[in-house]
Amino acid sequence: MPADPPPNPVRDMQARFNRSTRSHWEHFAAHRAQVEQLLLPDCSHPAGRLCVLGAGNCNDLDLPRLAERFDEVHLVDLDPAAIARAVRRQGVEGSPRICLYAPVDLTGIADALGSWRGRAPAAGVIDAVIRQAVDSAQPGLGGPFDVVLSPCILSQIVGYARDALGRSHPRCPDLRVAVRQRHFRLIVDLLAPSGSGLIVSDLASAASVQALAGASAGSTPALDGIMKKLINRKDAFASLDPDAVQAGLRNDPRVGPLVSDIQFIRPWLWTLGPRKAFLVYALRLRRARGTLLIEPRSVASRSIFSR
Repeated sequence: MPADPPPNPVRDMQARFNRSTRSHWEHFAAHRAQVEQLLLPDCSHPAGRLCVLGAGNCNDLDLPRLAERFDEVHLVDLDPAAIARAVRRQGVEGSPRICLYAPVDLTGIADALGSWRGRAPAAGVIDAVIRQAVDSAQPGLGGPFDVVLSPCILSQIVGYARDALGRSHPRCPDLRVAVRQRHFRLIVDLLAPSGSGLIVSDLASAASVQALAGASAGSTPALDGIMKKLINRKDAFASLDPDAVQAGLRNDPRVGPLVSDIQFIRPWLWTLGPRKAFLVYALRLRRARGTLLIEPRSVASRSIFSR
């Protein structure tokens, strides 16, 4: 892992969040079991190579068990200290099957977003950063992989864009979607032909949505109804409801032709800590055979904005 880079507000904020939740292993138990149930039945043993985008504290990952089932487990995060602590805590530090990549900026624009804090960027600057998010080179992460997992990282990286511009800024939706689409392109680009992508996304916080507070973690029909109400009332996290995410996958000119068999997985509750819970759902997709499409920047930039 490379040396820590200079300070950056986005990375520092993520590091603070990771430190605040690193002791919440027990709270994650039900969520961790759900993620594992979705990951493991889709593969045989040996299961090839797994890449986790935004691994953080790995509280949602049983690393020893994953290392037993996969030939390689690649953990990617913006915060080097978080994943280093995680592998030590779970007893897999130094395992030849565990590979760490940090710091890795999954937005492609963390430096720009960090520089916007406390000031409004010019319209031309915002346009350039949106293009950069969508079209700049993706990080080299040692792909292709048989399975790529995105574990509730979408809301965090989309949140960086919201926080940098402010949710009321007229270009905030475009910036959120650009960051989201970059993430989708990375997932598909990392997958081997016929590989499986699993996008787990939180949709709303129980702290802000009263209906969630009384929902049972085991009551899937109740959560189905709550999710529909949240989406209809536009109380779900912007750009992250299942229909918007599926449209983003299917309509992106670089991703859509290479994605097949998108499967919606019904919601559950993720208990992040003693006072935080989120409504979560998942999408499973299959990487079709072929190479990642490269289109002119002007076409790609016009085509991706399915909100």
